[in-house]
Amino acid sequence: MSRQTKYLNLLVKIVLASAVAFVTGELTVRIAGLSKTWNGKKEEELHTQIIEKYSSRQEIGFRYLPSSNFTSLRDKTYVINRAGFRDVEFQLSKVNPRIAFIGDSVIEGLGVAAEDRATDKARAALEVALKTKIDVYNFGVGAFSTYDELAVLKTHVLSYKPDYAVLQICFNDLQRNYDIAYPESTTRPQGDQTEVGFRHFFQQHSAFYLFLAEQYTYLRLRNGASNSMLDDVIVDRSEQWALFAQLIVEFKDVCEDSGIQPVLMYVPLEPEVVVGDAGLGTITTSKIDSICEELEISNINSTIALRMHENPDELYNDHCHLSEKGNTIVADCIASFFEGALGNY
Repeated sequence: MSRQTKYLNLLVKIVLASAVAFVTGELTVRIAGLSKTWNGKKEEELHTQIIEKYSSRQEIGFRYLPSSNFTSLRDKTYVINRAGFRDVEFQLSKVNPRIAFIGDSVIEGLGVAAEDRATDKARAALEVALKTKIDVYNFGVGAFSTYDELAVLKTHVLSYKPDYAVLQICFNDLQRNYDIAYPESTTRPQGDQTEVGFRHFFQQHSAFYLFLAEQYTYLRLRNGASNSMLDDVIVDRSEQWALFAQLIVEFKDVCEDSGIQPVLMYVPLEPEVVVGDAGLGTITTSKIDSICEELEISNINSTIALRMHENPDELYNDHCHLSEKGNTIVADCIASFFEGALGNY
Protein backbone atom coordinates (compact mmCIF):
# COMPACT_ATOMS: atom_id res chain seq x y z
CA MET A 1 0.00 0.00 0.00
CA SER A 2 1.42 3.33 -1.04
CA ARG A 3 2.05 6.16 1.41
CA GLN A 4 -0.59 8.26 -0.36
CA THR A 5 -3.19 5.51 0.11
CA LYS A 6 -2.32 5.21 3.82
CA TYR A 7 -2.78 8.95 4.30
CA LEU A 8 -6.09 8.82 2.45
CA ASN A 9 -7.32 5.92 4.61
CA LEU A 10 -6.24 7.78 7.74
CA LEU A 11 -8.08 10.90 6.58
CA VAL A 12 -11.24 8.89 5.91
CA LYS A 13 -11.05 7.35 9.40
CA ILE A 14 -10.59 10.78 10.98
CA VAL A 15 -13.54 12.19 9.05
CA LEU A 16 -15.75 9.23 9.97
CA ALA A 17 -14.73 9.38 13.63
CA SER A 18 -15.41 13.12 13.70
CA ALA A 19 -18.79 12.61 12.09
CA VAL A 20 -19.73 9.88 14.59
CA ALA A 21 -18.56 12.09 17.49
CA PHE A 22 -20.56 15.04 16.17
CA VAL A 23 -23.73 12.98 15.67
CA THR A 24 -23.33 11.46 19.15
CA GLY A 25 -22.86 14.93 20.63
CA GLU A 26 -25.85 16.24 18.70
CA LEU A 27 -28.14 13.47 19.92
CA THR A 28 -26.88 13.78 23.50
CA VAL A 29 -27.43 17.54 23.67
CA ARG A 30 -30.88 17.31 22.12
CA ILE A 31 -32.11 14.41 24.26
CA ALA A 32 -30.63 15.75 27.51
CA GLY A 33 -31.64 19.35 26.76
CA LEU A 34 -28.14 20.66 27.47
CA SER A 35 -28.26 23.78 25.27
CA LYS A 36 -30.24 26.74 26.62
CA THR A 37 -30.10 28.41 23.22
CA TRP A 38 -31.46 25.38 21.36
CA ASN A 39 -34.13 24.76 24.00
CA GLY A 40 -35.05 28.43 23.94
CA LYS A 41 -35.49 28.42 20.15
CA LYS A 42 -37.83 25.43 20.29
CA GLU A 43 -39.71 26.75 23.31
CA GLU A 44 -40.17 30.15 21.66
CA GLU A 45 -41.81 28.45 18.68
CA LEU A 46 -44.13 26.50 21.00
CA HIS A 47 -44.87 29.60 23.08
CA THR A 48 -45.91 31.51 19.95
CA GLN A 49 -48.31 28.70 19.05
CA ILE A 50 -49.78 28.71 22.57
CA ILE A 51 -50.32 32.48 22.54
CA GLU A 52 -52.00 32.29 19.13
CA LYS A 53 -54.27 29.47 20.30
CA TYR A 54 -55.22 30.76 23.75
CA SER A 55 -55.33 34.54 23.32
CA SER A 56 -56.74 37.32 21.15
CA ARG A 57 -53.31 38.31 19.81
CA GLN A 58 -54.62 40.85 17.31
CA GLU A 59 -55.23 43.47 20.00
CA ILE A 60 -52.87 45.72 21.92
CA GLY A 61 -53.28 44.59 25.51
CA PHE A 62 -54.48 41.10 24.59
CA ARG A 63 -55.23 38.53 27.30
CA TYR A 64 -55.50 34.79 27.51
CA LEU A 65 -58.93 33.30 26.93
CA PRO A 66 -60.76 33.77 30.25
CA SER A 67 -61.19 30.63 32.39
CA SER A 68 -59.07 28.50 30.06
CA ASN A 69 -56.63 25.79 31.15
CA PHE A 70 -53.68 24.49 29.13
CA THR A 71 -50.18 23.08 29.39
CA SER A 72 -47.40 25.52 28.58
CA LEU A 73 -43.62 25.19 28.29
CA ARG A 74 -41.81 22.62 30.43
CA ASP A 75 -45.17 20.93 31.06
CA LYS A 76 -46.32 23.70 33.38
CA THR A 77 -50.06 24.06 33.86
CA TYR A 78 -51.67 27.41 33.14
CA VAL A 79 -54.94 28.11 34.93
CA ILE A 80 -56.38 31.35 33.55
CA ASN A 81 -58.80 33.33 35.70
CA ARG A 82 -61.99 35.04 34.54
CA ALA A 83 -60.07 38.25 33.84
CA GLY A 84 -57.79 36.44 31.35
CA PHE A 85 -54.57 36.20 33.37
CA ARG A 86 -52.55 33.39 34.91
CA ASP A 87 -53.50 33.89 38.55
CA VAL A 88 -56.14 33.30 41.19
CA GLU A 89 -59.47 35.03 40.69
CA PHE A 90 -59.17 38.78 41.21
CA GLN A 91 -61.59 40.49 43.59
CA LEU A 92 -62.99 43.97 42.97
CA SER A 93 -63.68 44.47 46.65
CA LYS A 94 -60.56 45.45 48.53
CA VAL A 95 -59.70 44.66 52.13
CA ASN A 96 -55.96 43.98 52.07
CA PRO A 97 -52.96 45.90 50.72
CA ARG A 98 -52.91 45.25 46.97
CA ILE A 99 -50.02 45.12 44.50
CA ALA A 100 -50.53 44.67 40.75
CA PHE A 101 -47.70 43.36 38.56
CA ILE A 102 -47.81 44.06 34.84
CA GLY A 103 -45.26 42.59 32.45
CA ASP A 104 -44.38 39.93 29.93
CA SER A 105 -43.52 36.21 30.11
CA VAL A 106 -40.82 36.88 32.73
CA ILE A 107 -43.25 38.06 35.43
CA GLU A 108 -45.93 35.70 34.12
CA GLY A 109 -43.58 32.90 35.17
CA LEU A 110 -42.95 31.18 31.85
CA GLY A 111 -41.35 27.79 32.42
CA VAL A 112 -42.11 27.50 36.14
CA ALA A 113 -45.16 26.51 38.17
CA ALA A 114 -47.36 29.39 39.32
CA GLU A 115 -46.39 28.86 42.96
CA ASP A 116 -42.69 29.06 42.04
CA ARG A 117 -42.74 32.40 40.23
CA ALA A 118 -41.54 35.63 41.80
CA THR A 119 -44.93 37.21 42.50
CA ASP A 120 -46.33 34.19 44.35
CA LYS A 121 -43.18 33.71 46.40
CA ALA A 122 -43.06 37.42 47.23
CA ARG A 123 -46.67 37.35 48.41
CA ALA A 124 -45.95 34.42 50.73
CA ALA A 125 -42.85 36.13 52.14
CA LEU A 126 -44.67 39.43 52.67
CA GLU A 127 -47.57 37.82 54.49
CA VAL A 128 -45.13 36.16 56.88
CA ALA A 129 -43.09 39.34 57.41
CA LEU A 130 -46.03 41.73 57.76
CA LYS A 131 -48.38 39.26 59.48
CA THR A 132 -51.29 40.24 57.25
CA LYS A 133 -52.90 39.13 54.00
CA ILE A 134 -51.52 40.77 50.86
CA ASP A 135 -53.22 40.80 47.46
CA VAL A 136 -50.60 40.30 44.75
CA TYR A 137 -52.26 40.24 41.32
CA ASN A 138 -50.26 39.12 38.29
CA PHE A 139 -51.30 40.75 35.00
CA GLY A 140 -48.31 39.42 33.06
CA VAL A 141 -48.75 37.92 29.58
CA GLY A 142 -46.05 36.54 27.32
CA ALA A 143 -44.94 38.71 24.35
CA PHE A 144 -46.22 41.93 25.94
CA SER A 145 -44.67 45.25 24.98
CA THR A 146 -44.91 48.38 27.11
CA TYR A 147 -47.84 49.41 24.89
CA ASP A 148 -49.65 46.19 25.85
CA GLU A 149 -48.87 46.77 29.51
CA LEU A 150 -50.26 50.32 29.40
CA ALA A 151 -53.43 49.02 27.76
CA VAL A 152 -53.83 46.38 30.49
CA LEU A 153 -53.20 49.01 33.15
CA LYS A 154 -55.98 51.23 31.81
CA THR A 155 -58.46 48.50 30.85
CA HIS A 156 -58.05 46.03 33.71
CA VAL A 157 -55.69 47.00 36.53
CA LEU A 158 -57.30 50.31 37.49
CA SER A 159 -60.64 48.69 38.27
CA TYR A 160 -59.03 46.61 41.04
CA LYS A 161 -57.66 49.74 42.78
CA PRO A 162 -54.19 48.47 43.73
CA ASP A 163 -52.01 50.50 46.06
CA TYR A 164 -49.00 49.83 43.83
CA ALA A 165 -48.56 48.96 40.15
CA VAL A 166 -45.23 47.34 39.31
CA LEU A 167 -44.19 47.48 35.65
CA GLN A 168 -41.74 44.67 34.90
CA ILE A 169 -39.33 45.54 32.11
CA CYS A 170 -37.34 43.25 29.82
CA PHE A 171 -34.65 44.45 27.43
CA ASN A 172 -36.55 43.26 24.36
CA ASP A 173 -39.36 45.71 25.23
CA LEU A 174 -37.28 48.41 23.53
CA GLN A 175 -37.48 46.78 20.10
CA ARG A 176 -41.10 45.64 20.57
CA ASN A 177 -42.20 49.18 21.41
CA TYR A 178 -40.33 50.63 18.44
CA ASP A 179 -41.85 48.09 16.04
CA ILE A 180 -45.36 49.03 17.24
CA ALA A 181 -44.73 52.77 17.08
CA TYR A 182 -43.03 52.63 13.68
CA PRO A 183 -44.38 49.54 11.88
CA GLU A 184 -43.06 50.67 8.50
CA SER A 185 -39.54 51.27 9.75
CA THR A 186 -36.82 48.85 8.66
CA THR A 187 -34.16 50.51 10.79
CA ARG A 188 -32.64 48.33 13.50
CA PRO A 189 -29.55 48.81 15.63
CA GLN A 190 -26.43 47.37 14.05
CA GLY A 191 -26.35 44.52 16.58
CA ASP A 192 -29.62 43.17 15.11
CA GLN A 193 -28.27 42.51 11.60
CA THR A 194 -29.01 39.03 10.27
CA GLU A 195 -26.03 36.70 9.83
CA VAL A 196 -25.48 34.40 6.87
CA GLY A 197 -22.94 31.70 6.10
CA PHE A 198 -21.51 28.49 7.56
CA ARG A 199 -21.73 29.54 11.22
CA HIS A 200 -25.29 30.77 10.79
CA PHE A 201 -26.31 27.36 9.41
CA PHE A 202 -25.01 25.59 12.53
CA GLN A 203 -26.60 28.20 14.78
CA GLN A 204 -29.96 27.41 13.23
CA HIS A 205 -29.69 23.63 12.96
CA SER A 206 -27.21 22.19 15.48
CA ALA A 207 -27.89 21.86 19.21
CA PHE A 208 -24.37 20.48 19.76
CA TYR A 209 -22.76 23.49 18.11
CA LEU A 210 -24.89 25.84 20.25
CA PHE A 211 -23.95 23.91 23.40
CA LEU A 212 -20.22 24.25 22.66
CA ALA A 213 -20.69 27.92 21.77
CA GLU A 214 -22.52 28.50 25.07
CA GLN A 215 -19.70 26.98 27.12
CA TYR A 216 -17.17 29.18 25.34
CA THR A 217 -19.44 32.22 25.78
CA TYR A 218 -19.88 31.57 29.52
CA LEU A 219 -16.10 31.41 29.89
CA ARG A 220 -15.66 34.71 28.04
CA LEU A 221 -18.46 36.39 30.00
CA ARG A 222 -17.01 35.33 33.35
CA ASN A 223 -13.71 36.83 32.25
CA GLY A 224 -15.40 40.16 31.53
CA ALA A 225 -15.81 39.90 27.75
CA SER A 226 -19.03 40.59 25.87
CA ASN A 227 -21.13 38.31 23.65
CA SER A 228 -23.67 38.87 20.88
CA MET A 229 -26.56 39.47 23.31
CA LEU A 230 -24.54 41.98 25.31
CA ASP A 231 -23.37 43.59 22.08
CA ASP A 232 -27.05 44.12 21.33
CA VAL A 233 -27.43 45.88 24.69
CA ILE A 234 -24.40 48.08 24.09
CA VAL A 235 -25.30 49.40 20.61
CA ASP A 236 -26.91 52.82 20.30
CA ARG A 237 -30.67 52.69 20.86
CA SER A 238 -31.27 56.35 21.61
CA GLU A 239 -34.55 56.50 19.65
CA GLN A 240 -35.85 53.37 21.39
CA TRP A 241 -34.88 54.67 24.83
CA ALA A 242 -36.55 58.03 24.10
CA LEU A 243 -39.78 56.23 23.14
CA PHE A 244 -39.55 54.03 26.23
CA ALA A 245 -39.15 57.07 28.48
CA GLN A 246 -42.30 58.61 26.97
CA LEU A 247 -44.23 55.42 27.73
CA ILE A 248 -42.97 55.44 31.32
CA VAL A 249 -44.19 59.03 31.72
CA GLU A 250 -47.61 57.85 30.60
CA PHE A 251 -47.45 54.89 33.00
CA LYS A 252 -46.65 57.23 35.87
CA ASP A 253 -49.40 59.71 34.96
CA VAL A 254 -52.09 57.02 34.66
CA CYS A 255 -51.10 55.49 38.00
CA GLU A 256 -50.90 58.75 39.92
CA ASP A 257 -54.18 60.03 38.48
CA SER A 258 -55.81 56.96 40.03
CA GLY A 259 -54.03 57.18 43.37
CA ILE A 260 -51.69 54.28 42.58
CA GLN A 261 -47.96 54.31 43.35
CA PRO A 262 -45.99 53.44 40.17
CA VAL A 263 -42.94 51.16 40.47
CA LEU A 264 -40.52 49.90 37.81
CA MET A 265 -38.66 46.60 37.97
CA TYR A 266 -36.08 45.58 35.38
CA VAL A 267 -35.22 41.88 35.14
CA PRO A 268 -31.90 41.52 33.27
CA LEU A 269 -30.96 39.09 30.53
CA GLU A 270 -28.78 36.16 31.54
CA PRO A 271 -25.57 37.60 29.97
CA GLU A 272 -26.02 40.79 32.02
CA VAL A 273 -25.92 38.63 35.16
CA VAL A 274 -23.14 36.23 34.12
CA VAL A 275 -20.65 38.77 32.72
CA GLY A 276 -17.76 39.47 35.07
CA ASP A 277 -17.54 43.15 34.07
CA ALA A 278 -20.08 44.99 36.26
CA GLY A 279 -20.07 47.91 33.84
CA LEU A 280 -21.28 45.73 30.98
CA GLY A 281 -23.74 43.91 33.21
CA THR A 282 -25.49 47.02 34.47
CA ILE A 283 -25.80 49.19 31.34
CA THR A 284 -29.57 48.74 31.00
CA THR A 285 -30.13 48.77 34.76
CA SER A 286 -28.30 52.09 35.01
CA LYS A 287 -30.49 53.60 32.29
CA ILE A 288 -33.63 52.41 34.09
CA ASP A 289 -32.27 53.88 37.34
CA SER A 290 -31.71 57.22 35.61
CA ILE A 291 -35.26 57.28 34.23
CA CYS A 292 -36.66 56.47 37.68
CA GLU A 293 -34.58 59.18 39.30
CA GLU A 294 -35.58 61.78 36.71
CA LEU A 295 -39.30 60.93 36.92
CA GLU A 296 -39.25 60.26 40.66
CA ILE A 297 -40.56 56.71 40.29
CA SER A 298 -39.69 53.92 42.74
CA ASN A 299 -37.52 51.14 41.38
CA ILE A 300 -36.97 47.51 42.38
CA ASN A 301 -33.40 46.61 41.41
CA SER A 302 -33.05 42.85 40.88
CA THR A 303 -29.83 43.01 38.84
CA ILE A 304 -27.48 43.41 41.80
CA ALA A 305 -28.97 40.46 43.70
CA LEU A 306 -28.92 38.21 40.64
CA ARG A 307 -25.30 39.13 39.85
CA MET A 308 -24.23 38.31 43.40
CA HIS A 309 -25.26 34.65 43.08
CA GLU A 310 -22.26 32.31 42.94
CA ASN A 311 -23.65 30.33 39.98
CA PRO A 312 -25.61 32.90 37.96
CA ASP A 313 -26.08 30.59 34.96
CA GLU A 314 -28.36 28.47 37.21
CA LEU A 315 -30.80 31.37 37.55
CA TYR A 316 -32.20 31.14 34.01
CA ASN A 317 -33.99 28.42 32.04
CA ASP A 318 -32.89 30.12 28.85
CA HIS A 319 -31.13 33.43 28.20
CA CYS A 320 -34.13 35.50 29.30
CA HIS A 321 -36.55 33.55 31.52
CA LEU A 322 -35.85 32.87 35.16
CA SER A 323 -35.54 29.41 36.68
CA GLU A 324 -37.08 28.61 40.07
CA LYS A 325 -33.86 29.83 41.72
CA GLY A 326 -33.92 33.04 39.71
CA ASN A 327 -37.56 33.64 40.60
CA THR A 328 -36.70 33.15 44.27
CA ILE A 329 -34.04 35.87 44.15
CA VAL A 330 -36.36 38.31 42.37
CA ALA A 331 -39.09 37.46 44.90
CA ASP A 332 -36.70 38.37 47.72
CA CYS A 333 -36.06 41.75 46.04
CA ILE A 334 -39.79 42.38 45.72
CA ALA A 335 -40.47 41.34 49.32
CA SER A 336 -37.64 43.50 50.64
CA PHE A 337 -38.97 46.54 48.77
CA PHE A 338 -42.57 46.12 49.93
CA GLU A 339 -41.72 45.26 53.52
CA GLY A 340 -40.56 48.85 53.77
CA ALA A 341 -43.30 50.31 51.57
CA LEU A 342 -46.15 48.51 53.33
CA GLY A 343 -44.67 48.47 56.82
CA ASN A 344 -47.02 51.15 58.07
CA TYR A 345 -50.03 50.22 55.95
